[in-house]
Amino acid sequence: MSCLASSRSSSLVALTDASNHTVNEEVEALLTWKSKLDSGSRYNLSSWNGSSPCSWRGIDCDPLGSIVSFNLSSSAIRGTLHALNFSHLPNLVTLRLPYNKLFGNIPLSIGHLSKLIRLELTGNNLSGNIPIELGSLRSLQYLDLASNNLTGPIPIEILGLSNLTVLSLAFNKLYGSIPKEIRMPPLQYINLSSNDLTGPIPVEILGLSNLTFLSLAYNKLFGNIPLSIGHLSKLIHLDLSHHNLSGNIPIELGSLRSLQYLDLSGNSIAGPIPSSIGNMSSLGELWLGGNQLVGSIPKEIGRLGSLQKLHLKSNHLNGSIPIELGSLRSLQYLDLSWNSIPGPIPSSIGNMSSLGDLWLVGNQLVGSIPTELGSLRSLQHLGLAENNISGPIPSFIGNMSSLGELWLGGNQLVGSIPKEIGRLGCLHGLGLPSNYLKGSIPIELESLRSLRYLDLFGNSIAGLIPSSIGNMSSLGDLWLGGSIPIELGSLRSLRYLDLSGNGIAGLIPSSIGNMSRLGDLWLGGNQLVGSIPIELGSLRSLGSLGLTENNISGPIPSSIGNMSSLWLLLLRVNQLVGSIPKEIGRLGSLDTLDFSSNYLKGSIPTTLGNLSNFAYLHLYGNQLSGSIPLEVGGMSSLIKMQLGSNNLTGPIPSSIGNLTHLSDLHIANNLLSGSR
Repeated sequence: MSCLASSRSSSLVALTDASNHTVNEEVEALLTWKSKLDSGSRYNLSSWNGSSPCSWRGIDCDPLGSIVSFNLSSSAIRGTLHALNFSHLPNLVTLRLPYNKLFGNIPLSIGHLSKLIRLELTGNNLSGNIPIELGSLRSLQYLDLASNNLTGPIPIEILGLSNLTVLSLAFNKLYGSIPKEIRMPPLQYINLSSNDLTGPIPVEILGLSNLTFLSLAYNKLFGNIPLSIGHLSKLIHLDLSHHNLSGNIPIELGSLRSLQYLDLSGNSIAGPIPSSIGNMSSLGELWLGGNQLVGSIPKEIGRLGSLQKLHLKSNHLNGSIPIELGSLRSLQYLDLSWNSIPGPIPSSIGNMSSLGDLWLVGNQLVGSIPTELGSLRSLQHLGLAENNISGPIPSFIGNMSSLGELWLGGNQLVGSIPKEIGRLGCLHGLGLPSNYLKGSIPIELESLRSLRYLDLFGNSIAGLIPSSIGNMSSLGDLWLGGSIPIELGSLRSLRYLDLSGNGIAGLIPSSIGNMSRLGDLWLGGNQLVGSIPIELGSLRSLGSLGLTENNISGPIPSSIGNMSSLWLLLLRVNQLVGSIPKEIGRLGSLDTLDFSSNYLKGSIPTTLGNLSNFAYLHLYGNQLSGSIPLEVGGMSSLIKMQLGSNNLTGPIPSSIGNLTHLSDLHIANNLLSGSR
């Protein structure tokens, strides 16, 4: 054998021996870590056995059998990283453990992974500081530690990683300022959102010429948006929302021709919306809501042909809606609510053929609802409430076949409710309150089987509530006027029923007891007669019951004691007679009881002393007799007790001294005795 051949053979043997030694150490490191995990994790890693890791779950090797990739994404691994000997994984290039159940600190020894290019630990429960040792990973290109419980400042050491292109530290508890050392030219992606970072936006971050994604949202940054932001020519996504940023929107933003997403909402940004935004030709979403912007909506926004979402809600905009917005044929979402926008709704909005959401609530809009809106066949949500819109509700609304929510309340609409609304098979929310609507409720509304919320309160609607309303099997919230049909009891999904403040007459139908999901029942301020149906005791989910200011007579049914969820019981100003049922003492959640101004007799039941959560007791203006029971001292949360204008006798019980929260005690105009 030649000397050269012998040398090559010796080198190969040495390389093989070294490789075998490395693999043995890698196997030992991983099996040791596995042994420290919980039983479920060990089961998920059942393939981790033997001495050949290249076939193990989540493991990839190089040609010599050494581990280069470790990927256990979303594998329900529970434990810490402390038992993982990183120094025995010298060739590791990729370490991916996102969306597991890891906890504890990130070990300092992770800095031994000198060849590491990708590190993903997002979506765990890791805590402690980000180790400065990560700054030793000179090959690192991708670092994602988002969605953990990491604390402390962002270490400047990781900002010296010259190959880093992706940095995601979002959804942690990091604090301090964003370091000025963030100057790594290769960086393309930065996400520091949802932490507790403070201070201004460092101008240095705006010198990263390769940056395509920048999110600093939901921190506590303050100051102005730097003008140099216009230099980020490759930027596609910019989110600076929910801080305390102030000043104006820089006109330099108009230079970002590649920008597709811009969110500056939830700040204190003032001044006008710059017309230069109309130059951002790639923009797909623009979120500027929740600021202090003034002036008009720039007509130049109408040039943004790719715009799909425009959100300017909750500002101080006071110019009319520009007709140029009608050119936004790709727009799917438009929210201009809660500004001071005057004038009519422009008919050009009817050209927005892709529009699914139109929210103009809480402005100063006038005029009628334009007929052109009838062309918006993709519209799912229409909110025009709280304006000064007048005229009738147009019948063409019945052609908007995709409409799921229609909110027109708080305007000056007149006429009747169009029967064509009954054609809206997808409608689940209909709010028309506080207008000047007349006529009756159209029977066609019975076809709205998907309706969950119906509010017609505060109009001049006459006639009976149609019995067909009982066919709306999905209805969950109902505000109406009229009289109560027994068919209402068929609404088994109803959670909220408010018929108060109308001229409703007649009886309370016993069928209401069938509404097993009902949580709130308000029938006050009407002309109801008859007695309280004992069937109401079946409403175990009922939290509040208001029957005040009617002409209801008869006794209070003892079945009320079965309403185990009841916290508010209001029966004042009726013609109720008989005694207060002792079963009310079973209502452990009761906070407020008001039976005042009736004709109740008998004594105050001692069982009320069981109500330790009781805060307000109103029994004045009845014909109650006997003494104030000693047991009232058990109502330890009581704040207000009004027993005046009855026929109570005897001394004031000393147990009232136990009511340490009591601030209002009214017992005048009784026949009480005792020393002063």
